[in-house]
Amino acid sequence: MAHVIDRDKWAKAPDRWPDHWQGELQCGTYGSKSCLIFNYLQEIGGGPRLHMHPYCEIFIIRTGTGLFTVGDLQIEGSAGQILIVPPNTPHKFTNLGPGPLETTDIHENGSFHHRLAGVDHDPESPLQRKVEPVFGIDRGQLVVKI
Repeated sequence: MAHVIDRDKWAKAPDRWPDHWQGELQCGTYGSKSCLIFNYLQEIGGGPRLHMHPYCEIFIIRTGTGLFTVGDLQIEGSAGQILIVPPNTPHKFTNLGPGPLETTDIHENGSFHHRLAGVDHDPESPLQRKVEPVFGIDRGQLVVKI
């Protein structure tokens, strides 16, 4: 079955349309194995704390420039680029400015699951293992190392 989900169901401030998109939707309710986050970070330095998920997260950078920490890598990403973070990899991002950073983040799971990195957890958990960097940016191009 197809679903059409109106803005007032997912947007943090539906009345601010079309200025910016901000909100989230757990799509598992609609039979999808994905979740969406629409980020609008106006302040330089704003962004989430270091965390990780047991699934991939894809960042589509719509506007602005951000510094993404992915495992041991520091990656500067800007509008038009897509960044893919592997499962169980500590990551965060922050707005470098000037201006806002807007991203659409796709979680490859029907509901959100995350753990803050650096918080005392079960060391046997797969979320605690060290993950080697698998990609980066070279001369503006995404490089994938397999």
